[in-house]
Amino acid sequence: MAWYDGAIFYHILPGGMFPEAQAEKSSFLRLEEHLSYLKVLGVDAVILGPLFSEDPLCYGAKDFTKINSALGTEEELCHYINLAHSMGLRVLFDEAVLFSSRAFFAFQDLLEKGEKSPYKTWYKRCGLYGKGKRREMLFPILPGKSSRIIRFLISMMKTLGCILWSA
Repeated sequence: MAWYDGAIFYHILPGGMFPEAQAEKSSFLRLEEHLSYLKVLGVDAVILGPLFSEDPLCYGAKDFTKINSALGTEEELCHYINLAHSMGLRVLFDEAVLFSSRAFFAFQDLLEKGEKSPYKTWYKRCGLYGKGKRREMLFPILPGKSSRIIRFLISMMKTLGCILWSA
């Protein structure tokens, strides 16, 4: 039986739980204060997300290597994860790698170069190639069946040093 069979998961949107800016304490540090309560509830794993998006309430990242600074620092996230692990809680990330923000480098290259972009196959249903007409999407959709693109995005996220990744 896998560890997640019968496990209780608790999903948290850090930017939604603490939407107000509070300079003295980041969202990650404030979340630490709730770990013991989650343990009392019988939670086995915490799911955090989105973490990489510019908008802490939305998915679609500009840079899959940087945590949204409005939520806290990488060090604070690592501290949260280590504290959760010491309490027997697992921490998972809920990150949508099926679309990016419009500011993501590959989409910007596609907007600039169109058909000549090396990333033209990275997006679907963009409508960028029809007789100069552009239908610009709020969150450009990546082809979810392209394991090459998904592996690339996950490799970007693996730059976070404290996290054991599996894909």
